[in-house]
Amino acid sequence: MGQLRVTGLRAEEVDEALVLAQLMDPCLGGDAWRADALAVCEATGHERIVLARRGTGPLCGLGRYRLDDPEAVHPTLRLLELVAFDLTRPGPIATALVDEILQRARACGCEAVRIEAALMGPAQTIDLAIAGGVCRLHSVF
Repeated sequence: MGQLRVTGLRAEEVDEALVLAQLMDPCLGGDAWRADALAVCEATGHERIVLARRGTGPLCGLGRYRLDDPEAVHPTLRLLELVAFDLTRPGPIATALVDEILQRARACGCEAVRIEAALMGPAQTIDLAIAGGVCRLHSVF
């Protein structure tokens, strides 16, 4: 098993990445993915897709992000999608994708990350708020 590499999506990898994109959205069709991914590859905008693979093996991870307000002194990184696939341990792949995305964002001056999620129940929302540092719980005892 080769070393894990994370690189930017290239046009010649778009079709190979379809399977990972469909893990995020099973209804995503090949033509729709191809058009969207190629637009991201060829654009000079602030949305990017990165891919992970082990050595020369198949793709095992996909991350998509955008810089919000890129002209600001400190734009915000918005993590749009992240999918990692491994038979036993997808966590290290996800971590490698996030590490690469954060390095790229810091190089552009980002100091904050934004992640949007569907509304969930109170317990999950509190967990996210605590993990995001926007909630502190205090008790006398």
